[in-house]
Amino acid sequence: MTTGEPGEGGGLFDAASLAVLEDMLGEDVLRIMAARLAEEGERIMAEMAQACAASDAVALRALAHEAKGMLANIAALAAAARAAYIEEAASAGELAAALAAVPAFKADFTAVIQFFSQRYGAS
Repeated sequence: MTTGEPGEGGGLFDAASLAVLEDMLGEDVLRIMAARLAEEGERIMAEMAQACAASDAVALRALAHEAKGMLANIAALAAAARAAYIEEAASAGELAAALAAVPAFKADFTAVIQFFSQRYGAS
């Protein structure tokens, strides 16, 4: 089950997994993770834009792989699945399909960063 209530991730997160993360890690660790997610997420998206502009399937695959792991670790399973699709398409030489999936992935990744920052950001 994904969170779907307004203000609760809008379906971006697996609710049960997110609750486990909160219980296991606590707010201090999640605050650090929110800051790191924002930094690394912005870097990944900027580098992904460069890879797209250069039609660089190798770089796009590597960045999607990195994002997939980062997102899966914080229970953002829908965005992680989009990253996995981009990774698989780029690996299979289906660059057009990978490139076509990037805008939706970026929108999801941005929403994840915003949600995580709002929920766990510095108080």
